[in-house]
Amino acid sequence: SADFTWESMKEGFNDAFDELSNAWQDAEDNIRETVEGKE
Repeated sequence: SADFTWESMKEGFNDAFDELSNAWQDAEDNIRETVEGKE
C-alpha cells in the first residue's frame, strides 16, 4: 500500500529491536540472579 514506506519499515524495525533488547536484558538479569542464587 502507499502507507508502506522505508521510514515506516525502519520505525517498525526499531520498535521490534527495542522489544528484543528489553527481553534480552530481562533474560540476562534472570540468568544472573539464578546463577548467583545457586552459589
